[in-house]
Amino acid sequence: MKKLILAMSLAMMLAGCSPSKTDQAAELSSQAEQHYKDGDLQSAKAVYEKSLEIKEDPEVRQKLTLTESEITALATVRQYLSDLYAANQELKQNIDPSALYQSGLKIDTILNELTKVPVPDYSGITMYLEELAKDNDYFLLKSDVGLFTLSAQSGLQVDAVKLNKSIQAFLDKHSTISNYK
Repeated sequence: MKKLILAMSLAMMLAGCSPSKTDQAAELSSQAEQHYKDGDLQSAKAVYEKSLEIKEDPEVRQKLTLTESEITALATVRQYLSDLYAANQELKQNIDPSALYQSGLKIDTILNELTKVPVPDYSGITMYLEELAKDNDYFLLKSDVGLFTLSAQSGLQVDAVKLNKSIQAFLDKHSTISNYK
């Protein structure tokens, strides 16, 4: 009987030593914040979700929502950069003035949409797009595309090779979004 009481007492003491749900959720939230700071948004999202499974917390829920918004914005920006790369490859293959004009329009649309992606305030992707919109390379490329498209539409001789090189140089410099994994 004494052994049973001792075992039950020991089990109750050990159960009291385990971290509370609040502590577990807070630890997970801290881990998620570190993943976020490291630019690993998918891991941050998964750990925030795990924290919320343990204990609902409005602040953690808000951080999860922000992370999800940033994941969406990052995916959209990366898609536009991928589309720009594909349009540039298409430009290389076109020789018909009408096709060159259409390629120019497509590239212009991609460049316009790239800086208009809805992004959460004060995020890495926000900073990337703000810097991009102010960047001389972006401005010059937009100008080159506008002149190219106007010339192609007017039936003037266009230099697709020059535009192709300008786009590639832009992509080489701006396609890596350094804050993210």
